[in-house]
Amino acid sequence: MLRLNVNKNLVKINLTVILLIYLTPSNLNKFFDGMPIIDKFDLFFLFIIFPIILLNLEFLKLNIAKYTIISLSIIKLILIFAPENGISHKIYFMDGKDQSFIKTYNSFWNKDYSAIQKYDWKKKENFPIDWLPSTDKILNSTNNYYYYTKEDFNNINLIFESQFLLAVYDESKLQLNLPIRNLVSFTIKDISLKKNLQLEFSSVDLQKGLYLVNLKHAQLGNNYEFSPSIISKKNNINLSLLAKNIAFLPNQKISQKNIFILNLLAKVFDFLVVIFLIIQAMKPQLQ
Repeated sequence: MLRLNVNKNLVKINLTVILLIYLTPSNLNKFFDGMPIIDKFDLFFLFIIFPIILLNLEFLKLNIAKYTIISLSIIKLILIFAPENGISHKIYFMDGKDQSFIKTYNSFWNKDYSAIQKYDWKKKENFPIDWLPSTDKILNSTNNYYYYTKEDFNNINLIFESQFLLAVYDESKLQLNLPIRNLVSFTIKDISLKKNLQLEFSSVDLQKGLYLVNLKHAQLGNNYEFSPSIISKKNNINLSLLAKNIAFLPNQKISQKNIFILNLLAKVFDFLVVIFLIIQAMKPQLQ
């Protein structure tokens, strides 16, 4: 009876810890990065994998599951306090009548910005144009926050003020991947040298170091995209700043050494998440 109660308590504790790992916001890791839940993998886990786990709780008693959860918990605690990765955006309407930035649903989590970008925005639907869903035409509102049809959505033109810290590990070229006509202003400052660098044809050459990037750009019609990347001159490979986890919010205190270690831990965390899901799938063979 005592052993049965211990096993039940172990299952409850492990299940609670899994939920805390899943819901608690953290930085740099791709999986289980917490609220708000917007990533496709995390949504898949919430609505598909987690219900399966609830129907198959026995695997939480396995030692390998227990040790994996403990390891995930330790790394998660470290990543909670890691510098926040991403690109900050303040969004404005093109007419400029309203000088305050647009509040989106993302602003609930980050009140200082319209949105914090965590992944590449390749099309207009990826952008945080979610301050108000399509509303009933009967309202006949002239408020810019209202849009009624797909055509109205396609015609929304916006100004973005974007800012981020950039950690560069070797000689590289920063690519904004923006039409030069959409770029209103741009500055990039080498923090250690306190020196501004020049932009040439929507790109700039960088040495190893930390940089503060500020840009103001227009997103027009249905041709929205913001996916800055970096090209290493060693191998000429073009990689997303966000996928590589080298862009951070401008108010963060970062060092290249710490970011390297934290990124390594984040990769271990993501690997352990995959291991955990494999354990769950293989539970009958492991018993």
